[in-house]
Amino acid sequence: MPELRSTAVTASHPRKDQARNRAALIAAGRQVFGTQGVDAPFESVAKQAGLSSASLYRHFPTRDALLIEVYRASLGEQLERHAALTSVDDPWQVLVEHLRWVFDTHFTDELALTRSLAVIPNGLDEELDTIRRSLRDAMVALVDAAKAQGRFREDRWLNDVLLFCAANEALARLGPSARPDSDRLFELLLDSISTRRRIGDGTRPPDPPTMDSVITRFMASS
Repeated sequence: MPELRSTAVTASHPRKDQARNRAALIAAGRQVFGTQGVDAPFESVAKQAGLSSASLYRHFPTRDALLIEVYRASLGEQLERHAALTSVDDPWQVLVEHLRWVFDTHFTDELALTRSLAVIPNGLDEELDTIRRSLRDAMVALVDAAKAQGRFREDRWLNDVLLFCAANEALARLGPSARPDSDRLFELLLDSISTRRRIGDGTRPPDPPTMDSVITRFMASS
């Protein structure tokens, strides 16, 4: 009997190693695809993880297989964050804090990762489709709760918020120098969706950019 127990422990080691290597490859894929895009050399993922190419192909025979797992991990983290947003007493404040996080995230590698992985179409993976729907449902529920609270305008919708987010993504592509413009855009977003005008309540958005600055940024993003 003691020998059987010893054999079981020894046999579990390869499984633990495989799970650890798989997790390392997913984390490395997230880093590589986030900084270099989905067309980055596939073997660079193995190098980033400190593993061999053979190990990479053993766990993920194709690039698409790894992309799906990286996307699943990224969306899973977002889903956990959204789940925590629904159990709060002040939906409006939570919405504001979440949108601030979204705007800030646009200036990190996470934006590049999300944009790169967005090429994965619906219908390719059922679990991914479910997570995507859950993320949107969570945001709709948060907006509805803020409306019921009387803080979110009835004639504004989640899609209006997403328009501002898309504009901020475009600003983020210009780099850190666009941060002040992003801060102003964020304040304009809140002014647009809030039932309480923020002008006059002591909150003042950053100064608007000069016309020359606007033209320069527009040309840079074209």
